[in-house]
Amino acid sequence: MPACAMPVPRNLNVSIVDSKDMRVTWLPPSDASQCGNQYEVIVRNATYQDKIMVTKTEYILPNINPSSKYIITIHATDKDNKPFAASASITVKMAISEMPVPRNLTASIVDVKNIRVTWLPPLDTGKCGDKYLVIVRNATYQNKAMVTQLEYTLTNANPSSVYTITIHATDKKDRPYPASASISVQIKIAVVPTVGDLTASQVNDTTIIVTWTKPVPVEKFKDEYHITIYGEGTKETYTTKETWIIASGWDITSIYNITVQGVWANGTLVPDVATTYPEKPSLGVPVVPRGFTAAILNCTTIRLTWKIPSNTKGWEGKYLLTVTSSTSTKNYTLERTEETLFNLQLSSVYNFTLQALSGCCKPFPAAAFITAKTSACDIPVPRDLIASPVNSTSIRITWKASEDTSDTGDQYMVTVRNATYETQDLVKNTQYVISNLNPSSVYNFTVRATDKKGRPFSASASITVKISVQGKLQLSSMRFFLVFLYSTNKKGNRKR
Repeated sequence: MPACAMPVPRNLNVSIVDSKDMRVTWLPPSDASQCGNQYEVIVRNATYQDKIMVTKTEYILPNINPSSKYIITIHATDKDNKPFAASASITVKMAISEMPVPRNLTASIVDVKNIRVTWLPPLDTGKCGDKYLVIVRNATYQNKAMVTQLEYTLTNANPSSVYTITIHATDKKDRPYPASASISVQIKIAVVPTVGDLTASQVNDTTIIVTWTKPVPVEKFKDEYHITIYGEGTKETYTTKETWIIASGWDITSIYNITVQGVWANGTLVPDVATTYPEKPSLGVPVVPRGFTAAILNCTTIRLTWKIPSNTKGWEGKYLLTVTSSTSTKNYTLERTEETLFNLQLSSVYNFTLQALSGCCKPFPAAAFITAKTSACDIPVPRDLIASPVNSTSIRITWKASEDTSDTGDQYMVTVRNATYETQDLVKNTQYVISNLNPSSVYNFTVRATDKKGRPFSASASITVKISVQGKLQLSSMRFFLVFLYSTNKKGNRKR
């Protein structure tokens, strides 16, 4: 076989992992039909030579001598794992100590699909720019991003995959240095049969609210929970499909234990239980917000208001708001005495628990509690409004018709505005494309259904986006994406 016809690994590259380790990466041969699933890696310098067979398209050489020159050669192998004669080689010598390298690279699991990576700047930033090159790779893909902050969040991670995340500092012209810091991480989803974040808060002298989060992974469990409250000489069991209950008619001082038990998807009870007990306010006047009220602004929006506690001892001016529905529990830390919640589910019950926070950001035991239910929208509102880039100066907006179209016509009023202009168009399709946009500008798109006479309803769906352009001057090398600032469904007009 002629040498030119032999499979040769491509794009051989070397990067510094840390002060003692070097990573070598490559791509498979263009024609891998003759190849097996292994590569032979040969590493040599002036004093030694080493060979190793690997199955991945990367190899980490440990314990390198920074003053030594290394020659690294990669051979593809045939179906019998015998190396082909043709190879790719690279020679490298790096003075690691002289290159800026990000420090203290740390990975943390945000949730079952997201990984956050943080780091510190190099010790000597005199030659550095204000950006970092982040390279994310796993067995099937590689992605790069330039960031200005000392963190990066990898979204929609595959829990079964191992991700290697490499961070390069850049020079004043945003060119990455060869030296880098790397970390490998994998999300492990363990079966946790007990519910999470179980808390019990006293609403008044005879009522408590018990809240929790679903066990994981959720698909292994039913939306069914058994709650048992134990008091002195008595106990009572509740069953619910929600992730909360309100229990009234109790002597709160007599409750000494509360358990919550989940149900497997096949209908059998989970043997493990989560336990807690109600937090009781200290003697004297409790530190608790007053006058907690909820106002239904429209079918998807609720406004909460309250007053500061009458007893402010130990309180530092912050609140913990817990919002619980049948599908989720969310927490908000607030400093004002009001909060408006948008994009709520139609015809849904929401429980709001409000607690004052101490100086060390721990909630005081006493809480204010209120329940509210959103209504069904009586005005047709377009659904599932989505913005996507067409090219570096154009955006396509798509949506679905309102759930009830009995009163609607066949047109939609689309309003586009930014800081300097506003335009409106009537369209018949459930999409709209706008061109010649300014990439540095923020655009708000509002879509309204119309009645049989073509008059727009007051209710609308809205989304605000910004095009960010990165890359070289040639259009073919540009990469563009949309930054979603916020999206709302609203009734009537809302000032921006």
